[in-house]
Amino acid sequence: MTAVSRLIAVVTVLSVLLAAVGSAGAAAPTSIRLISVTTSVKANDRPPKGASAGDTVRETSQLLNEVQQFGKPKLAVVGSDDATSVLSRGLKSSVVNGVARLPGGTLSFGGKPQRNPKGGAVIPVVGGTGDYVGARGTLWIVNIANPKRTLNIYTLSYATVA
Repeated sequence: MTAVSRLIAVVTVLSVLLAAVGSAGAAAPTSIRLISVTTSVKANDRPPKGASAGDTVRETSQLLNEVQQFGKPKLAVVGSDDATSVLSRGLKSSVVNGVARLPGGTLSFGGKPQRNPKGGAVIPVVGGTGDYVGARGTLWIVNIANPKRTLNIYTLSYATVA
């Protein structure tokens, strides 16, 4: 075997190994089920007094696994989120923007919440960082028994990032 053919063989083997390592990495999940436990709520009532356009509500929450995921058991703390709602027509319309910090990165969500026929509200997922780069999809927020807890279900797809 000549030096050139050995070099070609080594490069070929390295290419195959690098491709295998790249595809063996942890795939980003396409569905994430979390229990959101409210940790703080701060309202900013702008004039006029009472619910009106421009009023804001900022809410922070601790996120727990609703099912076993992220290599952690059900009910394990896996992250946090922070969201701000801005009222645009009193209590009838708002826009929500927020970020969820999870193992491997963040998910950004934002837009006008839409009612889900099965209950709760749906907000678009508009991006992410780390394992969630290019994420798009929905965040479905469902009220559960305790008013300070909601079920957050992320349904995701991933755009190709250049």
